[in-house]
Amino acid sequence: MNRPRFSIINASFLFLVVSFISITVLGLIHYCTNENRTKIPTFETLETFKYVLPLFQKVDSIPLEFKEGQETIKVYKAYDQYKKCVGAIVCSTSHNGYVGEIDVLIGFDAKGEILNYRVLRHKETIGLGARIVNWFKSKEGGHNIIGVKVNETNLSLIEDGGEIQAVTGATVSARAFLFAVRNAYLVLLKKTDVFGDSGLIDESNSSPEPTSESDSLKVSTLKGGPNE
Repeated sequence: MNRPRFSIINASFLFLVVSFISITVLGLIHYCTNENRTKIPTFETLETFKYVLPLFQKVDSIPLEFKEGQETIKVYKAYDQYKKCVGAIVCSTSHNGYVGEIDVLIGFDAKGEILNYRVLRHKETIGLGARIVNWFKSKEGGHNIIGVKVNETNLSLIEDGGEIQAVTGATVSARAFLFAVRNAYLVLLKKTDVFGDSGLIDESNSSPEPTSESDSLKVSTLKGGPNE
């Protein structure tokens, strides 16, 4: 009786076929599930949300997204235990940093007060522009923006006619940061109902908090300069 020959070529061909089928199936599964996964805030994301806006009990899973020129702004409305909007968490980007983009997460309450912020990403110079991470939280020197009501304060640098002191030696970085903050506020003011929302939460677009686990503000003063 002659046995069929199972050559190395046959084995290699079979291996390639099985690998191709496996990769195709895994790719389809990833494609079909990735969109839903990216819409669900992770625990780490919710923890960061709580850092900038500690008032909320639930927050939108899917942000409202707006384009302001080159900048993209994402708004997550937040709600209390009675399902009433208490403010918003805004991810705002500025492309005018000294080195590149600056992404800032800002928490606003329903009256337009800045509760906190966190710089999510930047490439500014260590020891200079990178100081924007904490500079605008300091209660000394006239550069604190925490607790400020944006409609009552000119959130531009003093040298631009505003009220905020620039980061020492890093004017461009500070200007770009404040640009992102102003843009975030203006989007909330003009394109959402966060500052006048009395409606209830949309249950289909919310996630619980983690448990155990005026155009004048948007001044076009993004001037360059020899120093950061």
